[in-house]
Amino acid sequence: MDTDVVPGRRRTWARRALGTLVTLALLALANVLATLLLDPYGSLSSVRWSEYRSMAGQDIDTIVVGSSVSERSLDLQVLDGTLGASSFSLSSSAQSLEDSYIGIEQAIRDHHVKRAILGVDYASFSEGSYPNARMAYLLARCEGQPLGYRARALWGLMSSHEFAGTSQSLNFLFPWTFNRVGMGPRAVSQNLRQRLGGTTQLEAVKQRDPNWHYQGKGYGNYDFVIDYTNAKELLFSSQYGRKPFRDDTLDALRRICDLCRSNGVELTVVVAPCPTFNVLCYGDYYSQQMPRAQKVVTDAGFRFLDFNLARGSAYVADESDFLDGEHLNANGAARFTKAFGELLARVETGQDVTSDFYSYDGWDEYLGSIDRLSAVTLDEEPGDGVVRVTATPYAGLGRKVEYQYYVGERGSNDTALVRDWSEDPTFDLPVTGHGEKVVYVRARLVGSTAEFDRRSNILVTY
Repeated sequence: MDTDVVPGRRRTWARRALGTLVTLALLALANVLATLLLDPYGSLSSVRWSEYRSMAGQDIDTIVVGSSVSERSLDLQVLDGTLGASSFSLSSSAQSLEDSYIGIEQAIRDHHVKRAILGVDYASFSEGSYPNARMAYLLARCEGQPLGYRARALWGLMSSHEFAGTSQSLNFLFPWTFNRVGMGPRAVSQNLRQRLGGTTQLEAVKQRDPNWHYQGKGYGNYDFVIDYTNAKELLFSSQYGRKPFRDDTLDALRRICDLCRSNGVELTVVVAPCPTFNVLCYGDYYSQQMPRAQKVVTDAGFRFLDFNLARGSAYVADESDFLDGEHLNANGAARFTKAFGELLARVETGQDVTSDFYSYDGWDEYLGSIDRLSAVTLDEEPGDGVVRVTATPYAGLGRKVEYQYYVGERGSNDTALVRDWSEDPTFDLPVTGHGEKVVYVRARLVGSTAEFDRRSNILVTY
């Protein structure tokens, strides 16, 4: 009897195995198709890594890494002209310090670089890494590489502390799940045409974002200028919160220092400038936490330069230099890079530039040096028959601010003055029933002769 049963069982197992293989093949085919259609053809990271690989055998002595503050702050043409360097940027949006390490390590291996510049800001140390950004960076790094290279890179990501044992460790295999074009037929069709029609990755990026201008060497930027009336939406304290630095980010910074020291690479960690209101919004957290990162770098024998605390002898930001609350625009990057390059050249010839910066220990001196109103924001709080609107100024220590309030209808340019200049930051809007009003504030430093220094508005719904 057994001889009649076993063959049947074997045939059933074989059919199941075949069905499983067919299902896996169909899923793999669906994944390939979804990737072709939905995964954006060309990214800023892929443009950089592609150009970087094209420079194999060419001289690169300086590597620039870091998140978007580094990506947008250092104009490499200006940097090379100022330092007499041959540089390349492998910076990327939301780049983790782990990926900054990878960028430096790659440049050491390929070009024996002797100088590394790591661009950071407060969030570089207070925030964890972003899985999607890490995977996008890794995918771009692996494009066109041998299977073994890709496998090692994938394993390194999957086994890292933030991915190991999580479903995100497998997302690398399905790039369209975390990085995709719009789901509309037009976006999908354009993406497929770009991928199959001979469009270069750089051309594809420019078609999707015509306002981005690529200058080469891994550097591209925008010409937009920040709108200070939107400062509330741009506050770091709102986006990231006031948080202490994470131990794992400081450990990653130590590993970068160890990598550079063991390979004879001179490391400079630079805090790129941001609008003053985004330093002030952290309060004392800024002066308490930044020294922790500074100590890691200086204990390793390297440089930590915070250009938010630069004195006028080193650098002065123009208010129109910023793209938004975090990044320099193209003009601002050119100005800042020249100042940074000149100062770095002085440092590398042995000059002491300590006096060119305010210190974290002398925080009040820095706050007292701020002689302008960087921004004003508005908040509302309902009360009995009124909505109280309160202005928050971002100004230097001891600076007095005065306010002028207007009220208007939503969608209308007509406004009525409801309170003239006063140092009282609050205004009570009388309300009855239900409706909407737009409350506007103008603010200026007491003694200013300007019509106003900054303004803001808030929609009050009651």
